[in-house]
Amino acid sequence: SLNCGRGSGDARERVEQNRSRVANALGVREAALIGPHQVHSAKAVIVNTPWEAARAPEADAIVTNTPNLAVSVLTADCVPLLLADAAAGVVAAVHAGWKGARAGVIESAIEAMESLGAQASRIAIRCDGVEERRLLDAQLLRHILVNLLSNALKYSPPDSPVECNVA
Repeated sequence: SLNCGRGSGDARERVEQNRSRVANALGVREAALIGPHQVHSAKAVIVNTPWEAARAPEADAIVTNTPNLAVSVLTADCVPLLLADAAAGVVAAVHAGWKGARAGVIESAIEAMESLGAQASRIAIRCDGVEERRLLDAQLLRHILVNLLSNALKYSPPDSPVECNVA
Protein backbone atom coordinates (compact mmCIF):
# COMPACT_ATOMS: atom_id res chain seq x y z
CA SER A 1 0.00 0.00 0.00
CA LEU A 2 0.95 3.63 -0.22
CA ASN A 3 -0.17 4.46 3.32
CA CYS A 4 1.06 7.92 4.35
CA GLY A 5 -0.70 8.01 7.72
CA ARG A 6 1.73 8.46 10.58
CA GLY A 7 -1.06 7.57 13.00
CA SER A 8 -1.72 4.20 11.41
CA GLY A 9 -0.52 0.86 12.68
CA ASP A 10 1.82 0.42 9.71
CA ALA A 11 5.59 0.31 10.24
CA ARG A 12 6.86 3.87 10.72
CA GLU A 13 9.74 3.30 8.28
CA ARG A 14 7.32 2.18 5.54
CA VAL A 15 5.04 5.17 6.11
CA GLU A 16 7.99 7.56 5.85
CA GLN A 17 9.16 5.84 2.64
CA ASN A 18 5.65 6.24 1.23
CA ARG A 19 5.55 9.92 2.19
CA SER A 20 8.91 10.40 0.47
CA ARG A 21 7.58 8.72 -2.69
CA VAL A 22 4.49 10.91 -2.73
CA ALA A 23 6.48 14.12 -2.11
CA ASN A 24 8.90 13.19 -4.90
CA ALA A 25 6.05 12.43 -7.29
CA LEU A 26 4.55 15.84 -6.51
CA GLY A 27 7.90 17.60 -6.86
CA VAL A 28 7.99 18.99 -3.31
CA ARG A 29 10.22 18.56 -0.28
CA GLU A 30 9.00 15.93 2.19
CA ALA A 31 8.38 18.64 4.81
CA ALA A 32 6.08 20.41 2.32
CA LEU A 33 3.67 17.43 2.15
CA ILE A 34 1.25 18.35 4.93
CA GLY A 35 -2.18 17.39 6.15
CA PRO A 36 -4.40 18.21 9.12
CA HIS A 37 -5.18 16.06 12.16
CA GLN A 38 -8.54 14.85 10.84
CA VAL A 39 -11.47 14.78 13.27
CA HIS A 40 -14.61 14.48 11.05
CA SER A 41 -15.44 18.18 11.44
CA ALA A 42 -16.51 21.10 9.27
CA LYS A 43 -13.27 22.97 9.96
CA ALA A 44 -11.02 24.16 7.14
CA VAL A 45 -7.59 25.68 7.78
CA ILE A 46 -5.55 27.96 5.56
CA VAL A 47 -1.84 27.20 5.50
CA ASN A 48 1.11 29.06 4.00
CA THR A 49 4.05 27.26 5.65
CA PRO A 50 4.67 23.62 6.55
CA TRP A 51 4.26 22.42 10.13
CA GLU A 52 5.66 19.52 12.08
CA ALA A 53 3.38 16.48 12.06
CA ALA A 54 2.87 16.73 15.83
CA ARG A 55 1.61 20.31 15.41
CA ALA A 56 -0.98 19.65 12.72
CA PRO A 57 -4.21 21.53 13.44
CA GLU A 58 -7.47 19.66 13.93
CA ALA A 59 -9.42 20.12 10.70
CA ASP A 60 -10.82 18.18 7.78
CA ALA A 61 -9.91 20.55 4.97
CA ILE A 62 -6.62 22.25 4.22
CA VAL A 63 -6.36 25.21 1.83
CA THR A 64 -3.39 27.08 0.37
CA ASN A 65 -2.25 29.49 -2.31
CA THR A 66 1.43 28.87 -1.52
CA PRO A 67 3.43 27.34 -4.37
CA ASN A 68 5.39 24.15 -3.58
CA LEU A 69 3.20 23.30 -0.60
CA ALA A 70 1.33 20.00 -1.08
CA VAL A 71 -1.88 19.84 0.94
CA SER A 72 -3.27 16.39 1.64
CA VAL A 73 -5.87 14.36 3.47
CA LEU A 74 -5.97 10.66 4.26
CA THR A 75 -9.06 8.52 3.74
CA ALA A 76 -10.18 4.97 4.29
CA ASP A 77 -13.93 4.95 3.73
CA CYS A 78 -14.47 8.72 3.51
CA VAL A 79 -14.45 10.69 0.27
CA PRO A 80 -11.25 12.56 -0.63
CA LEU A 81 -11.88 15.76 -2.56
CA LEU A 82 -9.27 17.92 -4.28
CA LEU A 83 -10.43 21.41 -5.25
CA ALA A 84 -8.60 23.99 -7.33
CA ASP A 85 -9.08 27.44 -8.81
CA ALA A 86 -6.19 27.49 -11.27
CA ALA A 87 -6.70 31.16 -12.16
CA ALA A 88 -6.33 32.20 -8.50
CA GLY A 89 -3.67 29.60 -7.67
CA VAL A 90 -5.71 28.28 -4.74
CA VAL A 91 -6.07 24.57 -3.89
CA ALA A 92 -7.72 22.52 -1.15
CA ALA A 93 -7.77 18.93 0.04
CA VAL A 94 -10.95 17.86 1.84
CA HIS A 95 -11.61 14.79 4.00
CA ALA A 96 -15.36 14.45 3.38
CA GLY A 97 -16.78 11.75 5.59
CA TRP A 98 -20.51 11.78 6.12
CA LYS A 99 -20.20 13.57 9.47
CA GLY A 100 -17.93 16.31 8.12
CA ALA A 101 -19.89 16.68 4.91
CA ARG A 102 -23.13 17.01 6.84
CA ALA A 103 -21.47 19.54 9.16
CA GLY A 104 -20.30 21.62 6.18
CA VAL A 105 -16.62 20.80 5.54
CA ILE A 106 -16.98 21.22 1.78
CA GLU A 107 -18.60 24.63 2.21
CA SER A 108 -15.90 25.62 4.72
CA ALA A 109 -13.18 24.67 2.25
CA ILE A 110 -14.81 26.73 -0.51
CA GLU A 111 -15.20 29.73 1.84
CA ALA A 112 -11.52 29.46 2.81
CA MET A 113 -10.57 29.26 -0.87
CA GLU A 114 -12.67 32.35 -1.62
CA SER A 115 -10.90 34.23 1.17
CA LEU A 116 -7.66 33.64 -0.77
CA GLY A 117 -9.11 34.95 -4.03
CA ALA A 118 -10.75 31.87 -5.54
CA GLN A 119 -14.15 32.17 -7.21
CA ALA A 120 -16.66 29.37 -6.67
CA SER A 121 -17.61 29.41 -10.35
CA ARG A 122 -14.00 28.55 -11.31
CA ILE A 123 -13.39 25.83 -8.72
CA ALA A 124 -12.78 22.43 -10.25
CA ILE A 125 -13.00 19.28 -8.18
CA ARG A 126 -11.51 15.80 -8.35
CA CYS A 127 -13.25 13.12 -6.37
CA ASP A 128 -12.18 9.55 -5.70
CA GLY A 129 -10.98 8.75 -9.21
CA VAL A 130 -13.66 10.74 -11.00
CA GLU A 131 -12.33 12.98 -13.75
CA GLU A 132 -12.04 16.68 -12.97
CA ARG A 133 -15.33 18.51 -13.39
CA ARG A 134 -16.96 21.72 -12.35
CA LEU A 135 -18.15 21.76 -8.75
CA LEU A 136 -21.86 21.88 -9.57
CA ASP A 137 -21.76 19.06 -12.11
CA ALA A 138 -24.77 16.83 -11.33
CA GLN A 139 -23.00 13.55 -12.12
CA LEU A 140 -20.12 14.38 -9.78
CA LEU A 141 -22.45 15.47 -6.98
CA ARG A 142 -24.40 12.23 -7.41
CA HIS A 143 -21.12 10.28 -7.08
CA ILE A 144 -20.20 12.16 -3.89
CA LEU A 145 -23.68 11.66 -2.41
CA VAL A 146 -23.68 7.94 -3.16
CA ASN A 147 -20.32 7.55 -1.40
CA LEU A 148 -21.41 9.61 1.59
CA LEU A 149 -24.75 7.82 1.94
CA SER A 150 -23.11 4.44 1.55
CA ASN A 151 -20.73 5.23 4.41
CA ALA A 152 -23.50 6.72 6.54
CA LEU A 153 -25.53 3.52 6.19
CA LYS A 154 -22.50 1.32 6.83
CA TYR A 155 -21.49 3.06 10.05
CA SER A 156 -24.84 4.04 11.53
CA PRO A 157 -26.32 1.90 14.30
CA PRO A 158 -28.84 -0.61 12.87
CA ASP A 159 -31.83 1.05 14.53
CA SER A 160 -30.74 4.60 13.66
CA PRO A 161 -32.56 6.31 10.78
CA VAL A 162 -30.38 7.90 8.09
CA GLU A 163 -31.93 11.12 6.83
CA CYS A 164 -31.23 12.37 3.32
CA ASN A 165 -32.59 15.76 2.35
CA VAL A 166 -31.33 16.82 -1.07
CA ALA A 167 -33.16 20.09 -1.59
